[in-house]
Amino acid sequence: MKGNPIHNDLLPYIGKPSKIKEIVEKKEDWYLIKINISDILELNKKSTIY
Repeated sequence: MKGNPIHNDLLPYIGKPSKIKEIVEKKEDWYLIKINISDILELNKKSTIY
């Protein structure tokens, strides 16, 4: 199994408060998070990590 980089469509949401629906799958000793970009809801709040 090889790890892939973060998909470019997801990058604009990194660090922004958002609500997501995801599916977590375990493959061997890896946990995979599957996110449908169209299901991301931006919460329009100020980020607390920056």
